[in-house]
Amino acid sequence: GRYLDALAQRRLVASETGSVDRLRALVREGEEAYFEQRWDDASLILYEVVESPRFADFVDLEDFAGAEVLLAGALAELGSLRSAARYLQRTLQRGTEDPYFGPAYRRFVDVALESGDLSGALVQLEASAEAESLPEDAKNELTYLRARAAYDGGSLPAADELFAEITRRSRFFASAQYYRGVLAARAGDLDDAEARFRLALEFHPGFAEPHANLGLVMLERNRLAEAEQHLRSAIRIDPDFDEAWSNLGVVLLRRRRVDDATRAFEEALAIDPGHRDARRNLADVWMMRGDFAQARAHLMRLIQLTEEEGTDLPVGAVIGSVDTEAERPAQADPAPAEPSATVSEPVSTPAARVEELVPDHLDGAQRVQHVAEGLRSTAAVVLKHSSTRWPGG
Repeated sequence: GRYLDALAQRRLVASETGSVDRLRALVREGEEAYFEQRWDDASLILYEVVESPRFADFVDLEDFAGAEVLLAGALAELGSLRSAARYLQRTLQRGTEDPYFGPAYRRFVDVALESGDLSGALVQLEASAEAESLPEDAKNELTYLRARAAYDGGSLPAADELFAEITRRSRFFASAQYYRGVLAARAGDLDDAEARFRLALEFHPGFAEPHANLGLVMLERNRLAEAEQHLRSAIRIDPDFDEAWSNLGVVLLRRRRVDDATRAFEEALAIDPGHRDARRNLADVWMMRGDFAQARAHLMRLIQLTEEEGTDLPVGAVIGSVDTEAERPAQADPAPAEPSATVSEPVSTPAARVEELVPDHLDGAQRVQHVAEGLRSTAAVVLKHSSTRWPGG
């Protein structure tokens, strides 16, 4: 294969028969590269261990099994998710008694979340061992994956029941509570949603999305100072959290801090120029401030974005209003405009990678909108060596 050819070219594959000592030396070398996050080096070294014919007699050694799991981790970091899953399956097929079964199971779940193929991963996991025979940690992993699959598939009551089964010892407990909070918000139960988000933060303080959602709950309750506090906490955890910046702008606009709101919307657009709600709100701000040229420029860009995405947003009428206002004679010392009197209610947008509580653009009613996570899947890291971002141990 390609890796073996690369190994041969680098003279890492020797012609002599392998030995246990040589295998263990290579595994140590591979581990060192792995924990130094030199993923290419680690994968090449560990690939030699698990695929080179000279080590074929040592497949039953614990060192060999460990090399397979480490190789899968390195490949996952390099984005070779199918290859990573294939090596992890080797360990899983050896059953729960294998010393690397637990780490392989966790890593397999990480790979599934990263790839998005949850149903396919569930088939493979369920074939590897009966759920009743799994240790508690692996049961939690399987339950979380089932819950996520149900959630993504729109089976929300089933998802909530499954999230409720995840125990506090699970690395996914905080994430499960977070999702239950989202589902509670969707059902209009803000008290339960707030409690779930706060519980998620107790177990995982570095989890940005519950802060962002608490900000939206406080916004819905018109507790604007608390809303700002939570949104700023989310931004401190993840400075590139564009939705949190956009929602902070909404809160600041509600607090009549127009300059600060402007900067917040601009931060959101600096991170994601395609952020439609931030752009629309920024256009509204420029209209409030009487800078109709700026407002029109942002609305025109918004039209381009909706055309590129194949969506329909009634921006044309707004541009007509901007042009009408721009033609009116300027008034001397105009009174500061109230946002609700001059522009549409600011749009608060859902936090990336998750589902969020959002005030409706037109009437302020509650709504929840799913946003694909792309599995940076939560602003908290599952494992240091994992590329997924869902919270956990």
